[in-house]
Parts: sequence; C-alpha cells; structure tokens
Amino acid sequence: MKLLHKINAFALGLNLLLIVAPVFAMLALIPLGILQLISAIIITLKYYKGLRLDHRKLIEIYWILVAIDFTGILMVWTTDTSANSFIMLPIFVLLPPAIAIYFVYITYTIAKETAQNIKCPYSTN
Repeated sequence: MKLLHKINAFALGLNLLLIVAPVFAMLALIPLGILQLISAIIITLKYYKGLRLDHRKLIEIYWILVAIDFTGILMVWTTDTSANSFIMLPIFVLLPPAIAIYFVYITYTIAKETAQNIKCPYSTN
C-alpha cells in the first residue's frame, strides 16, 4: 500500500511541476489518471474489505467523483462542444487534478494507517 501511495504522489508531483506549461500538465494528467484508476481498482478489489469504514467511505467518494467526471466527459463528447464551453472547463481542467489530489490523500491515509499497524519484529512490545 505504501508503494501505491509513493507512486501516486510522485506522479502527482510531476504533474504539479508541469503546471508552468498547462498543455503539458493536461497531457500528463492522462497517464496519471490511468495509473490512479488502476491503483483504485487494486485497492477496491484486493484491500477494500480489510479497510476501516472511514477509508471505505473515501474510496466510495472517489468512485463517485470518477463517475461524475466520466459522465461529464461523455456528455461533452456526445453533444455540440461549442455550446458546452462552460461545462468543459470544470470537466477537463478543474475536476481531474482535484480527483488526483484527493486520491493521493486517500492512499496517504491508508498507507499511514497500514504502517502504524505493522509492528517491528525487533520491538519489545
């Protein structure tokens, strides 16, 4: 779990560095989104039952946000995009980075708790 968090945090950090060139930042969000979707699928399928209730809620909220974003993307692609310029800004520019930051927060909290629950074999406790 800690490795998933480190990979996601690195990918997000790389995207934040690319903010100075918005076109590159938006293009870099595509592999970040794919990486985070794969990570979320792994967490959901492999670790979900072992997570605390509050972590489960965070993952559920993440999937709701992803569904909202995909629905928005589908709406923009299936309708006249010139009429939906106002809708395109939040769907393509604002929501994906917000979801990415939220997912890194999720992996951080899960990794932090996982690290606290693992006891050192050399400890006296």
